[in-house]
Amino acid sequence: MVAAEQVADLRKWLTASAPPGLADGPFHFRHLRGLHFAKLFLIEQTDDLKGQSIPASLVLMTEVDAPLYRHLDELIDVAGEGINQAFGYCTGYPGPAVGRLRELAAGAGEFGNSLSMASAPVVRTGRSSRL
Repeated sequence: MVAAEQVADLRKWLTASAPPGLADGPFHFRHLRGLHFAKLFLIEQTDDLKGQSIPASLVLMTEVDAPLYRHLDELIDVAGEGINQAFGYCTGYPGPAVGRLRELAAGAGEFGNSLSMASAPVVRTGRSSRL
């Protein structure tokens, strides 16, 4: 969740980061092995069907070849600067998610290539009603 007072600044940061893209700094995604694509985008604040506010969210999506633990390690070690800059606009970052990413990276090798991950699946009624 993006802190409400940070949305405008995050939007500016994303706009400034867009021309060079994610391949180079601060993300350096071109150096991630097996990466097919990466998307970083802001979902703006909206209201659900009951009129309750759904805060803005920042989403990082990647599609990568196995093994997952290598990708998680590289996200931390190679792309960490960009991830920290982007998610620094979010409430509670760096919080338990950073430690959890390290934990998943460390434990993923135990599961071979069978481990799948969706970092924080969120389902809210009404979010897709305006798409």
